[in-house]
Amino acid sequence: MLATNTRTEAEEQLARQFEAVAGRLPGGSWMPAARKRAMGAFARAGLPHRRIEEWKYTDLRAGLKAAFPPATCPQRKVDQSMLVAVLGAELAGLACIRHVLVNGRLVASMVPAGHEPGSSYHCVSLAGSLGQPGFEWIESHLGSESVDQADAVMALNGAFVTDGVVLNVAEGARLHLPVHIVSIVDSAAPAAVATRNLIRIERGARATVIESHVEVGGSISQCTAVTEIRLAPAAAAGHVKHVAIGARSAHLGRIDAEIGGGAEWRGFQVTAGAGLLRNESRVR
Repeated sequence: MLATNTRTEAEEQLARQFEAVAGRLPGGSWMPAARKRAMGAFARAGLPHRRIEEWKYTDLRAGLKAAFPPATCPQRKVDQSMLVAVLGAELAGLACIRHVLVNGRLVASMVPAGHEPGSSYHCVSLAGSLGQPGFEWIESHLGSESVDQADAVMALNGAFVTDGVVLNVAEGARLHLPVHIVSIVDSAAPAAVATRNLIRIERGARATVIESHVEVGGSISQCTAVTEIRLAPAAAAGHVKHVAIGARSAHLGRIDAEIGGGAEWRGFQVTAGAGLLRNESRVR
């Protein structure tokens, strides 16, 4: 008898959700086709399970019984009291260049005087950069067939991604303050969020990036979060990833680092409470 691989309820829900929201997701002229290709790759692979060696201890077919719908646009304004509530006073008070996403959309940038973007660096919205002159290189990250098909979770992120931060530090530049990317889920109902950050540190440049994934009290989330880091020769970067979510939430993280000759990447991850969490690092 021929065995068939039936789709789980979560996989069926993800397929229906993509059909419902695909036309409203951001993108340039090439992005809709890239999203469909990514969703097709995910549909063929399905949620990873324990029979896949890399996912032996993170069986998503068993762990994700239902797929939450994509989060809606944020309603509340981000202020210091909100940051203190989700980050804690010390981290919220850190001197830094801070960019805040709420429900997968970049909504606020808090840049101290004297550290504004310019010749040394720029930091912009991923969604706002898609299809814009000077950002054609993004297609090689989000529009590549090899990227879409490399990993089921990477493909799922490529299908649903709404926003993220694009950071470029110019050749020889040194950022004296860390860049803090904060992704907050603020939803009365369980919600899914997909973000992607693209970080490029040019030859000889220096920077530190802190990435926080947190929730407003009571929120329940399922997140795919991809950060791609490209270090040119002789560049150096520190990257701290901080996840603090509730016991009923899930976070699937992927850090993809490409390190040039003589470059240095220092990575650290800290997790404070989560129901289902996987942080995967792939370094070349």
